[in-house]
Amino acid sequence: MRARGLDELAAIAEAYDRELAGSRLADATEIHAAAIEALPGTPIADRDLPLLLLDVPVREQHERAFVEALARGRARPVDHPDRR
Repeated sequence: MRARGLDELAAIAEAYDRELAGSRLADATEIHAAAIEALPGTPIADRDLPLLLLDVPVREQHERAFVEALARGRARPVDHPDRR
């Protein structure tokens, strides 16, 4: 019975992914991954420019990865309180 529930959940997840792709939409994880990939070609990638991220909610791993990509290589990155 449990396997059936997992199969149904997998089918729902696949249908969700198909709908997103078919509508040319992206979920938050895909948006952050695309932003991280595009970051090196943007002006914000200039590590000599100051960067202030104030009160940025970081709840998910993909959000943390994006903030870390922004801070990477900066002279004085300020750590997120959850990582202390």
